[in-house]
Amino acid sequence: MRILPARAPTVILRADNALRQAIEIYFELVENHPNTPEANQAQRRLTEIGELYERWGEFRQARSLYERLL
Repeated sequence: MRILPARAPTVILRADNALRQAIEIYFELVENHPNTPEANQAQRRLTEIGELYERWGEFRQARSLYERLL
């Protein structure tokens, strides 16, 4: 069993918040600036994040992200 340092929950929450912020920024690019190189790259990144959610077993989050991309 691995024991995490006392600050680990704070670090995890910050990382989760940063990921959510990145997702929203990527979606803003995709939705507000379609057919630009930046939007295309953002769409690729969102797909990669969806794949990460799948690997982590977070299937509802992955599906929600994919559905929003459609």
